[in-house]
Amino acid sequence: MTSSHFLNLPETATIPLDASTGWSSVWRAAAWMEERLSLDGLEALAHSLGTTEQELTEQWEQEFSLSPAACLRACRFRFARQLLQETNLSVSVIARLTRWNSEAEFVRDFQRDYGIRPQALRPIREIIPSPVIRLTLSYQKPYDFHALLAFLRSRTIPGVEEVTESEYRRTLRIIEGTEAYQGWFSISERAESDRLELLISPDLLPVLPRVRAIIARLFDLGVNPEIIHSALASLRTIHPGLRVPGGSDPLETAVRAVLGQQITVAAARTLAGRVAENLGSGIETPYPTLTRLFPNAETLAAATQDQLGQLGILRTRISAIHSLAQWQLQDPFALTPWLEPQRAVKKMKTFPGIGDWTAHYIAMRVLKWADAFPAADYGVLHSLGLQKATEARASAESWRPWRSYGVMQLWHRLANS
Repeated sequence: MTSSHFLNLPETATIPLDASTGWSSVWRAAAWMEERLSLDGLEALAHSLGTTEQELTEQWEQEFSLSPAACLRACRFRFARQLLQETNLSVSVIARLTRWNSEAEFVRDFQRDYGIRPQALRPIREIIPSPVIRLTLSYQKPYDFHALLAFLRSRTIPGVEEVTESEYRRTLRIIEGTEAYQGWFSISERAESDRLELLISPDLLPVLPRVRAIIARLFDLGVNPEIIHSALASLRTIHPGLRVPGGSDPLETAVRAVLGQQITVAAARTLAGRVAENLGSGIETPYPTLTRLFPNAETLAAATQDQLGQLGILRTRISAIHSLAQWQLQDPFALTPWLEPQRAVKKMKTFPGIGDWTAHYIAMRVLKWADAFPAADYGVLHSLGLQKATEARASAESWRPWRSYGVMQLWHRLANS
């Protein structure tokens, strides 16, 4: 990947988390910047990614031939262009969302860079008044949207998520500084244009760049499937377009992984639903099935052994849930893609009740580590016809650095055998 790739991304694409060679601290940093439209906190981010701010800046300029500040300006303009072309948001709102100091400054800078006023980008169309925000996100084909829906459908948390034949919807809470924003979103596919269509509640407007990035990670939109399919050639039979689902709420996804230890997917779904119903908070949405927000870290950390035990959760898993919640409270980069993954996996394995399988599953879906590999997973071993995790690791060595995509292939093969 080169700087021209970065600059020429369409407005409907998000910056990929990884370079074509796999995990990359500089590409992760660029995606972090795009999500926040800010470089505040770059030093702390660099440390979390296992480097220094100076080294990260040097790598950034070498990779993109641009300074971080120039990349940030390009990202702000790119998101502004998408909002101008796809939404009915006013220019003043767009200027605020893309972090200009004023509408006048935004219009002046836009005209200077593009030679036209921002309004000139707006297509001529019938304006349908609606507070709901509509956006699209693009992907590279092949992309099996329905396989991803099937994976999410079997793991939906009642009250928090719903999956229909053609749509995914859920509630969402985002913390930004001292403010908590909560709302909902729904996702469907525009297959004819290689895009997903997003409907986002107006309550989430102040954190729209983050919502957009969360959805892109949930549906794994930034990867190049050709590179991955080439790496998985030893599988012989590859189902085209499989992706690794992310997690909208990192702690929720991690807790769901803990609850799924050594029980069926359906049983884990039941337990997660009890947690949401008894410890989560209520929310109003247009969908009668979406009524709950999953509990936050403060609530889960404060929940007693008795409270969680009464929901049917075993003591060792309660300890794991407490450890994950406390980690998120202590470290703003905990359970995010902005952690050096091997160090994060090692840390999680020090928590009571979290072993290699759980740590790697969380790394796959929450940390978005493309090389995560839960080698002892039953589905992985069964699909490979092996008995031991060491054998599975040896068999998957040629898949690096995309082993998590191999796992999805094996799980899909097992589910459809």
